[in-house]
Formats: sequence, C-alpha cells, structure tokens
Amino acid sequence: MERSSRRLLCSFVLIISSCVQILTTPKHHTEFLLCNSFIHPADIPAFKLGEIVEIAYGENFTCSKIAPLRYLTGNQFLLELFHGPTASFKDLALQLMPHLFAYCIPKRCNYLVLVATSGDTGSAVLDGFSRLSDTDKQRIAVVTFFPEDGVSQIQKSQMISCQRENGWSVGIRSDFDFCQTAIKEIFTNSDYSGFLTVEYGTALSAANSINWARLLPQVIYHASAYLDLVHQDIITFGRELVALKHSYGK
Repeated sequence: MERSSRRLLCSFVLIISSCVQILTTPKHHTEFLLCNSFIHPADIPAFKLGEIVEIAYGENFTCSKIAPLRYLTGNQFLLELFHGPTASFKDLALQLMPHLFAYCIPKRCNYLVLVATSGDTGSAVLDGFSRLSDTDKQRIAVVTFFPEDGVSQIQKSQMISCQRENGWSVGIRSDFDFCQTAIKEIFTNSDYSGFLTVEYGTALSAANSINWARLLPQVIYHASAYLDLVHQDIITFGRELVALKHSYGK
C-alpha cells in the first residue's frame, strides 16, 4: 500500500474511533475528541487542548451547537456554518487555528502570518488572531492581501473593520492570483526572510488552507454533521453513506 493511502486509512481509523467514543459519551465534546485524535499529547497535552477548544468555540458563536444541522426536505439537510463572528464558514477553522499556532510555536520567536484572500478568509483570519492573549498578540501579527477590485464592498468593509493592533488588511491593485504569487515569492525570497529574522527576530508563516491547523477543524464539522444524523436516528452509524456538498471560497 502506498504511503499516501496508508495515511488516509489511518486518518479514517482515527475519525471512526473518535466517533465511537463520542457516541458512547453521555456529555460528549465533539470538537475536543476529534482534535485529540489527530494531535499528539507531546505537542499539546489533552488538558491544554481542551482549554484551547473551549476558548475557540465556547462563546464566539451565536449558536451553542456551533454548526447545527437543519432538516430541509426528503433526505436533504443543511449544515449551518455561519454562526461565527464574521458569519463565514472560515470561522470554524480560524477561531481555533490561531490558538493552536500560538501554543506550538517557540515562545521567544515573533511570527508574521501572511494571507491572500479574495473574500471571507481575510476577515475571519483577522478576527481569529485578534482573540489571542495580549502576550501572544505582541509576538504574532497577521497581514491579509486582497485584490482591491476583486472583493465585494461588504467583504472589504468587513476586513477593514476587523483590523486590530496585530492584524492589518492591504488592498492590492491586481487580481487574487497576483496576491497569492506575491506571498509565495516573499516566502521563497531568502533575502527578505533573512532580513526579518536578523533585524526583527521574526519568522514568516501562512494561514491559508496549506496549514494543517486550517484543515483539521474542517474535518471536525464534517464528522459532526454525520454524528448529528446518527443522534437524530436518521442514519445508523457505519451503515449509510452521506454525501456532503460544500461551496468553498477564498
């Protein structure tokens, strides 16, 4: 079996084992149990991970279920992903990711997070990093780049209003591809990254979907939707297939 196939199989096994644990736990914490399956305790101890999950999802969403599942018609259901601070599904990942990031990086190193966006990611990432502790905000900053004429007025206004002391949005007079390419060039330019390291003790990082801490929460809410169907006796665990359709933005 190829290495990628083995990794995928291991991921499925982890998800299934977590789901079984959730289903047999009277007071289950879906987000924590699924995160705990993918994050080694040597990286983040279980008690600390529980604290991080509580900070990310405890009071930042307008619905206590975080991502409630609503019945539509027939065998169709709607997973509501708009209850976060910026009303974007990106909040599900970007309320958690900054806290995982802050815990795992070296405490004596500063980080500048660069993000290219054509819409929802900008405001979601700015809001997420603005909720770090005051100490972490002193060493972690984020800059979002967006095409000046490539986002709606609402998205632009939201990004501007989400700017805080450790987060800024920058409009670029070009398209999204240019924003992405420019960031990639910054990352691969050793002169620029070296200058930041020597002069400011600062390293570069990303918050787009290439970051595992962005992908993990997306696994969580897909698994959560499946478990909600099981809890509502719509399907039997492990027997029915569920098709998930999602509209993605940048």
